[in-house]
Amino acid sequence: EWNRGLERLISDATLVNLPSLTDDEVASTIEQLHELEREVSGTRKSVHAVQEALEHDLARRLAAEPT
Repeated sequence: EWNRGLERLISDATLVNLPSLTDDEVASTIEQLHELEREVSGTRKSVHAVQEALEHDLARRLAAEPT
């Protein structure tokens, strides 16, 4: 859910407006993109950790089932 106003960073409008941005605005946008990437990366790592735990649990349960 995008509720911090950062959705503008990944819209086509940002790319279209790049030539009109000042150096400071470009630097700020880059820093905000880095922040967003760190957040997304952290969330992705958490999701993968949960997925791995579920896969291990499923494998353990399947191995424990009587044949």
